Amino acid sequence: MFRTRPVHLVANRSRTVNAILEDLQILSLRNNRALSYLYISGNPGSGKSQLARLVGQRYGTSIPGSWFRSSTSIFVMTLNGRSLHDILESYVDFAGRVNCDQSNLASIRNSIEATTEVKIQTIQREIAKMFRNFKGEYTWLLIVDNVVNLSEISLFLPQLEDEDWQGGQVLITTQDMSSVPSNSSLTVHISVSKGMDPQESCEFLTDLSGLVKNHDLVYVRQVAIKLDYQPLALALLGFTSNNFEKAKHPHSLAGKII
Repeated sequence: MFRTRPVHLVANRSRTVNAILEDLQILSLRNNRALSYLYISGNPGSGKSQLARLVGQRYGTSIPGSWFRSSTSIFVMTLNGRSLHDILESYVDFAGRVNCDQSNLASIRNSIEATTEVKIQTIQREIAKMFRNFKGEYTWLLIVDNVVNLSEISLFLPQLEDEDWQGGQVLITTQDMSSVPSNSSLTVHISVSKGMDPQESCEFLTDLSGLVKNHDLVYVRQVAIKLDYQPLALALLGFTSNNFEKAKHPHSLAGKII
């Protein structure tokens, strides 16, 4: 399950997505499918959530056959990591999708005595029970999106040493860059703070703005540089400029930014 698609057009970031998928593959293969983590960090507007969505779509539909056994089924799930309350609601949904008992889930979720933290841990255990039933049959990717306080949320995610969660991978998107752990055999950190791949950013802006002629490309490159290749800024400018008459004149587009 993926979170709602953003209202603005999503950039085709195939180069970055391919690099992330390659890192996930390396993590899985070198650790014999032990639980591993990949972190995507970046400032707001850098496209972390969109990248995670694109990775999830590719992970679930076009995984190379040599990565996992042909008999292995794959599923992808997304948790909203903005707050503990959001994590709880996401875990309830997750548990329901792996066929945990719905009445039991409702009882845990609606408990007056239990804290949010205890509810999360209890539902995690319910999910882990289901995982034991099909251990080795599934490979999964858990996307934890929009994490604001990584130190707080990390306590309520699958732990590297937990046997019940082996065989899968966790992908976290966060702006809490200072809390991302250093790279290790089980973890990889990718920063997208510098924005999109330069060529992909130009293609994205060109598609949105309608500047398709060869002589427009120099202006597109200049604008992309001025916007630091940030996808949200590029999307807003490209979408807006395409709806105004001045977008037909590349000098006007560049002149507003350069």
